[in-house]
Amino acid sequence: MGTLLAGVESEIELHETVPMASDDIRKHSKDWMQVVTRPLDSSPVAPELIMAPLNAHEQFVRQAIALASQARGEGNHPFGALLVLDGEVVLTATNSVITDRDPTAHAETNLIARAMRHLSPDQIGRAVLYTSCEPCAMCVGKIYWARIRSVVYALSAQELAVLAGPDFLVPCRELFLRATEAVAVIGPMLVEEARAVHVGFWTKPAA
Repeated sequence: MGTLLAGVESEIELHETVPMASDDIRKHSKDWMQVVTRPLDSSPVAPELIMAPLNAHEQFVRQAIALASQARGEGNHPFGALLVLDGEVVLTATNSVITDRDPTAHAETNLIARAMRHLSPDQIGRAVLYTSCEPCAMCVGKIYWARIRSVVYALSAQELAVLAGPDFLVPCRELFLRATEAVAVIGPMLVEEARAVHVGFWTKPAA
């Protein structure tokens, strides 16, 4: 699961204004990556996130998907998330809605709570959050207020809605666009792998 730092599990970095994606990334799909931009005086976004090759993101997204599978095996909803710092996983978390009897215990919220306990504000602010599914509105708020400014996700909210139903469906980019500070968002990616974790888990949404 990547290198562990002092018994903790996952994290990365955030810096400057957002440059254009390189041609080798952009050619994969114009929908694959969308960067939220803000004025120059807002918190900067890591250029390494935008310029990194596709396979650099895929390895961490696959780890998030594996965490989602782990969550399902533990009787929880199939979602996982991790933080990467300087190219190393430093924190991981899974959804624990069922076992904790807490509907807010999403993978991202659990991850950020752990980050607050184990990482400095500077480390959190330089982190990239990878998640198996596009963050919901609640998780977007916690991501933003924790000052994480780079997010990469696998399954889109729209894809999840097909499987689980469109309950409170708000694409994360719409929410981040309303924020004062810049947030870089990459996704969806590895959609088929991310979807497979959910197949057979959700009851069919009511017509």
